[in-house]
Amino acid sequence: MRPTLKATYPLTSMEDFQGGPADGLHVVAGGLDLVEIDRESDQGVYDETNLWMRHPVRATS
Repeated sequence: MRPTLKATYPLTSMEDFQGGPADGLHVVAGGLDLVEIDRESDQGVYDETNLWMRHPVRATS
C-alpha cells in the first residue's frame, strides 16, 4: 500500500526525540500510524497508511 502521507524529518528538528527513543517504531500522540526512528541517518519517518473503507448508504424517505 502507498502511504497517504509521508513525512521525513531530521531528529535534531524533532525536540521530542532528542535524547529519546532508540531506533525502531514508536507511537506518536495523535498519529494514525507509527514513526520509524533511525538515529544513524538522523531521521524520523512517518508513513500514514492509505486505507479506504466503503460504507453502505441507505436511502431515507
